[in-house]
Formats: sequence, C-alpha cells, structure tokens
Amino acid sequence: DKLPECYYFTLDDDLFYPQNYVKKHLEFQEYFNNEIITTYHGRSLFEFPLKGFYHPELSSDVKCLRESKYPQFTQFGGTGVMCIPTHKIKLALSDFGAERNMADVWVGIYSQRNNIPILTLPHAQGEITHNKIDMKTTIYSTCNKADAPKDVINRELDGLKLVTYTMKADMKS
Repeated sequence: DKLPECYYFTLDDDLFYPQNYVKKHLEFQEYFNNEIITTYHGRSLFEFPLKGFYHPELSSDVKCLRESKYPQFTQFGGTGVMCIPTHKIKLALSDFGAERNMADVWVGIYSQRNNIPILTLPHAQGEITHNKIDMKTTIYSTCNKADAPKDVINRELDGLKLVTYTMKADMKS
C-alpha cells in the first residue's frame, strides 16, 4: 500500500521466466484497465465451506508449468507468477494474516472481499520452467500435508460466496 503507482510483480526464486513475461502481463492489465490481478497459476474451488484446498477433485487448476490455452478467471492466483497493478489495487501488509507461506491464499481472500478478478494468462508448457530442487522441502509440500489454507479460507470467508468471473467473448488470447 506504500508503493507508488506501478505494476508489482511477484516471483519465485525456483522458476525461470520467459522473455515476454512482463509484456504479456502488461497487455492483459491494459486490456482490463489495471483493475485485475494477472497470474500464470491459479485455483478455483467448487464448494464452500472447503473440505480441502489441495485436492484436485475439489478444484479447477491452471498450472504455470503446464499449458493453458486460454485466459481463465480463478479465485486464488499463484503469487510466484503474478502481477498486481497498484494503480487501483491497494493490497497492504495488513491484508495478510498471521499464517505464513500462504500469500496466494491471502491475495485470493483479498480479491474475494474486494471483488477484484484474478486472471490466469494463456501460456505454453515450458514457457515457465522450474529449476531442479528437492520438492520435499518446498513450501507447497509442507503446506500440502496440513492443508492449512483450507482452514484459513473457511475462517476468513465464512458466509461469503466464492465469486467466479467469466471471460468476455471478445477477449484476445
């Protein structure tokens, strides 16, 4: 919330990004007048209250490491491949709760509370790649075991209906 008007890109240190990464984000941001959050990775959930956040049968996922042919709105975007325009979206540190390693969940909660769409961008498999690391030591593998995001989302969004947006028919991919 203290940043000047800019495009705030969040990155993961274990990913390699394509040369057109910033340009693609900016094209979609400009199309939507800087009123959305863009990402290459996202998850939309089918039921509320949640029975699980990391269960594929309970969600629809767009993965940054796999192909996604079309732009798709999502409820929870991956922060490792995200762009937030601070022109109109004023996310503050206080919007993040005490639970750590869940920035994607906190951004999703913020977007749900403030009616801000999150859009996953179309991309080819291999456009973003992952370096070689021990997956057992990642934040994802640690959080996946406890499924802490499920509890946070249920607590923070209790009584709200999760919003899912639809794409305009004239949207370019």
